[in-house]
Amino acid sequence: MLTLISTKHIVLFSVSLFAVLASIIGVIASEMLEQSSNYKETTYITLVFNSSGNVEGIKGITGTNPLLVARSSNMHQLAITVKNLDDDRHQLVIDRIAMSKVLGNGDEDTIYVSGVPEGSYKYRDGLNNRVLGEFKVVKVTARG
Repeated sequence: MLTLISTKHIVLFSVSLFAVLASIIGVIASEMLEQSSNYKETTYITLVFNSSGNVEGIKGITGTNPLLVARSSNMHQLAITVKNLDDDRHQLVIDRIAMSKVLGNGDEDTIYVSGVPEGSYKYRDGLNNRVLGEFKVVKVTARG
């Protein structure tokens, strides 16, 4: 049995096909014309101020007042989430680099570190100036 296709169906099909092709061409053109990306590889760590006023690494790093290490590359960033589980207020400060907001009990903040010169820095509680540990920035290169 023959099925008759009306002119209306042919027109609708043609318009739909044109729309799909135009979308595909638009996506391809935008990919080709897109500027270079600001993408940064990100490492995530979480630090918690405990009831003794020390910092505990609970995600991405462990230990009390751990050694923090970041890359000096602009293409890499370290995201440090700081939580306060102490009744006292605290503020994480990495000397000459970054600081969290002042954190009350239960508060948290995330700071991002990227493109910092190589070296060794101290991190401390900014509210009582107590040094908690060391923050190192290193250059990572491929062996060859």
